[in-house]
Amino acid sequence: MDDRKQLILRAIIREYIGKIEPVSSKNITGKYGLDVSSATVRNEMSHLEKLGYIEQPHTSAGRIPSELGYRYYVDYLMEKYRLALREKQAIDNQLDERVDKLESLLERAGAILSELTSYPSIVSEPTFKQKKYRHIKLVGIDEKLALLVIVLDDGEIKNYQVNLVGRMEDEDFIRISNVLDEQLAGKEVNDLSGNLVEQLAFQAVADKLVLEDVLRALTEVAGNSNMNNIHISGTLNIFNQPEFKDVEKVRDLLSFFEQQKALQRLVEGGSEGISIKIGEEVPLDNLEGLSVITSTYCINGKPVGTIGVIGPTRMTYSKSSTLLEKISEGLEVSLIKMLR
Repeated sequence: MDDRKQLILRAIIREYIGKIEPVSSKNITGKYGLDVSSATVRNEMSHLEKLGYIEQPHTSAGRIPSELGYRYYVDYLMEKYRLALREKQAIDNQLDERVDKLESLLERAGAILSELTSYPSIVSEPTFKQKKYRHIKLVGIDEKLALLVIVLDDGEIKNYQVNLVGRMEDEDFIRISNVLDEQLAGKEVNDLSGNLVEQLAFQAVADKLVLEDVLRALTEVAGNSNMNNIHISGTLNIFNQPEFKDVEKVRDLLSFFEQQKALQRLVEGGSEGISIKIGEEVPLDNLEGLSVITSTYCINGKPVGTIGVIGPTRMTYSKSSTLLEKISEGLEVSLIKMLR
């Protein structure tokens, strides 16, 4: 994309984020350092539309950014937002004060982020270490059922039902328990490699045991071990966004905010630092027109949790990203103080 098209795309996005109205050539000609005629701007806007970076929502002359346009803006055109003194002071005041409870600190971080961005915020509790298997045992209940007992290194005990096909003797349960213990004890619960799955095939009793039940249980343990509580703040801020005036859309979004597993999908798998997902990139079912910006927060340089904001695709990406960076840094300092 040439320089002129980049200037025009940036101008359209800035105007639309600020005014939430389709942008015409007259809106931006002469306002953003475009030393060209309105006709030239219209021609460039037509090219940007053909390239998929802007869209025409109706027959008016105005254009709005597309998800592709926002992605290009975030990747190549977005400028660093400079925090105002009041924003810095608000963050420092919330996070510098010593607190004794982790939950209180995370709620403070989420609350100030939501207040300063005007979007709902999410904060995941920190993960200080991965859980490991301590002991696994398969115990027969009757001819058709067995109980898989999994003990983790933090003392947590999980029980899962296993379906049997055919009669099993006590020595079969002992043999299988030994295989599970040998292969899993001391390993992190999310370390289910392909080789390990093959080694758990229990060749001698494969016709008596539904192995899928065992693997399903192990997979569930691995998934749940990565599930940290998610704190959400400022959910009512979503009502301030014109994109969410539709009652059904708001109801679906508020319902989503109540689902811990769904919220976990927003914070997992992101790269270290700032991550920006736009529109279809957001891993949400039946919810459209959203963007999510997240940032990892660290302890002694190691990422232990995630904080982020949820908003419309027309969100203040630069400001929100900078605020997330500042609050993530403040969280790290406060967490280190708390753990001393």
